[in-house]
Amino acid sequence: MLLLTVTGMASAQSGALAGSGYRIPTPRVVAAPGQLLMFSVTGIPVRLAGPARAAPGPDGYPARLEGFEIRLAAGEQSLAAPFVAVQQTGCAAPCSPVTSFTILVPRDIVPQRWFDSRYELEVFDNAALAVRVPLRPVADNVHLLNSCDQALIHMSIFDGVGNAADCLPALLQDNRLVNTENPVRPGSALGAYLFGLGDMRMAEGANYEATVQEFTVHFDYRPNAPASRPTPGYSLTTKPFFSAGYPGGLYQMNFFVPPVPDDARTPACDGVAIRSNLTITIAGPSSMDSAAFCINVSRPQANAGAPLPGSSTVGRPLQ
Repeated sequence: MLLLTVTGMASAQSGALAGSGYRIPTPRVVAAPGQLLMFSVTGIPVRLAGPARAAPGPDGYPARLEGFEIRLAAGEQSLAAPFVAVQQTGCAAPCSPVTSFTILVPRDIVPQRWFDSRYELEVFDNAALAVRVPLRPVADNVHLLNSCDQALIHMSIFDGVGNAADCLPALLQDNRLVNTENPVRPGSALGAYLFGLGDMRMAEGANYEATVQEFTVHFDYRPNAPASRPTPGYSLTTKPFFSAGYPGGLYQMNFFVPPVPDDARTPACDGVAIRSNLTITIAGPSSMDSAAFCINVSRPQANAGAPLPGSSTVGRPLQ
């Protein structure tokens, strides 16, 4: 894996990239078309007392917020990024104040190879260029929402959940959040909410947009299994039967959890040596993300039935 660290830029601007990501910053910017992206930079004077969030209108999110504007430039092309939120964190010298932005990546960007970085992410502060950093567009950049994300937007699905501090993944079963009170049941249908599934197109014979990229869901019934791409002919996998996008960079993906294979060694969780006994990995051509669970291996495997593609019985758009 190649990590690109940005330590300085041209004299036209004094800022630098501090990191990007939904929780733990990374020293690079990688994004898919239509993705909700959060990144942080240094070198911008602090003037905001708290987070500022944009209100989407009939045409979506605005291009400017609190005097800031963000554009994606490649040659003669310059695309305005819809602005979702901005937050500044001040500190005394020698610490550098950090400004965090949450934007929507324009769907018009073209995915590139790993060594091609002709796109640049430009941050304007009151029309003056403050920061310029490289950005690499990819076909997909999968991120499964969880209750520990700090993307400066509100996800109502986690409201009132007792164990939200456990970084719960945004998975719904029987229209309820999967948590300690509603654990994953093999044989049931799940709805997942994600960022970064890439470009969309109208689904054939339907009134919703579906992902252009194809995704697989990998199920690993082993203790403490890490995220992993499926091995053809050996892994337990399925393809989502419904995948759609919503305004604000949010995606919904529905799939069935297969029963535990007869030959699987799936011990019960004890919370110490065995902290999970099912890992679900959602993988696209360029990326993957996962969530680990404890299932009750002694409980009979239920089948929640097969909801129709596009129905609201599995998942619902988050508010």
